[in-house]
Amino acid sequence: MMKILFDKNQTFLCLALLAAFIHNGYAETCASVGITVPAGFTEVSPTQATAAWPKPYAPVQAPWNGGIQSGCTVVPNASANVVLYRAWGGGSATGTGNYSQRLGGWWSLQNPIAQYPNVTDWRAANAVCPTFNTATTVTMCTLKPDTQVVIGYTQSIYYQATPGYAECVYPQNNKALQVSVANYPVNTAFENNCADTSKDIPTPTTWLGR
Repeated sequence: MMKILFDKNQTFLCLALLAAFIHNGYAETCASVGITVPAGFTEVSPTQATAAWPKPYAPVQAPWNGGIQSGCTVVPNASANVVLYRAWGGGSATGTGNYSQRLGGWWSLQNPIAQYPNVTDWRAANAVCPTFNTATTVTMCTLKPDTQVVIGYTQSIYYQATPGYAECVYPQNNKALQVSVANYPVNTAFENNCADTSKDIPTPTTWLGR
């Protein structure tokens, strides 16, 4: 009988990899976390989920760290032409990655201008701090059919990184189903790399409360 021996460093590495796998939400089904698969998507089995995030951008986070509470992996149906929406502002229209840029990791299934009566309700539902994002523009992009994304409900956040910034606190909620796009650079997840800025929508000043 063959014995497989691990030293303590190898054991630690295996446990760390397993913890990261579960933390990212890959090991959960939509039903197990109370999520109904949205129209136009098909659920991806946890054993077939391949999407990956550079640390520390995993979508599933602990309480008060933002992100989502738990998640499952879905992929758009081939003929669905799934459009995602991203409210952003304060950063560059050509930059990618963070909350204030045109293209980044967090998206919505619906146009936030139509879904929420004002920016205050949108921030509370999605736990988006004003410091992160001025939400002055909404970008629309069509997902490529083979792009795996993780969906989940809003995790709580507490933020005050720098003296002088306003404190930002939002509790977790099940109001907003958020979409985390894992492909980096993120524009490669979208048809034509989401290069058409002519469809971007300036958010109304009344929606922003100005």
